[in-house]
Amino acid sequence: MVKVTRKTGEISFTTAPPLFLILFMLVWGIGFIGMPLFMIGMSLSRLGITKFTCQKIEPRLADCQLSMTPRLSIFPVSVQEYKGVKGAKYVEETRRDSEGDEYKVYFVELQKVGGVEKLRMSYELAAQIPPRLDTFLKSQEETFTLTEERNFDPLFLLSILFPGLFIVIGVSAVAAFLWVEKLSINSNFGQVSYLRIGIPLFRRIYSFNEIQSVRIDTVRDEDSTIYKVQILPCKGKPIEVDSTTDRDEAIGLLREVGSMIGCPQIEPEKEEKD
Repeated sequence: MVKVTRKTGEISFTTAPPLFLILFMLVWGIGFIGMPLFMIGMSLSRLGITKFTCQKIEPRLADCQLSMTPRLSIFPVSVQEYKGVKGAKYVEETRRDSEGDEYKVYFVELQKVGGVEKLRMSYELAAQIPPRLDTFLKSQEETFTLTEERNFDPLFLLSILFPGLFIVIGVSAVAAFLWVEKLSINSNFGQVSYLRIGIPLFRRIYSFNEIQSVRIDTVRDEDSTIYKVQILPCKGKPIEVDSTTDRDEAIGLLREVGSMIGCPQIEPEKEEKD
């Protein structure tokens, strides 16, 4: 859709996709990249320092705390308290994803005075906590701490590569439909400027001396004839000003633009009537 604006010594043509297409692509883009963004966010939230700390309150009994301090400050610090812990057990479960593929999940079952509590953890922590906690409860030590640190490593980068590709594809697809083009012919400055905001992004400026002519390119099909008013620079591709199915309207625009630039105007041949 072309919006024409006329001022003293200037005429501009602004083109953009229809509003319904813009809204559709925005909704589609949010849906397409939403899940990959969530997956990357979950991966990033797991980076940081996890600490399992216990404070002995009496022989073979302790109060424990599990804390997670994310590497990125945009994620909150998580702290969970477990009172009256008297032991722990390593648990491994095999599950299936939506495609039927098996994967393993690791837990620590904390045996407390008030019952059992199951905590999902990484394999490293889940495997280390039960024997280390048992040794601590039998010892004379007052405190016990087990730390796991997760940083940016090749495995992490691999985990975000696939969703990252989806985000790049989604953003590129949306950006390809979200664009604005503005053609301005300004006799005050003696130049033609052509700006495109979108993908690709570019700006071209021609002085009136660099314009060879203005012409009408005729495109015919079975149902109608389209008249495209174009500016022909001495170098580069033709710049389309506007298009219409009305021959007289196209000629009127051709003459207006050509007179403003002061260059030759090439009109289409007269159509013969049957």
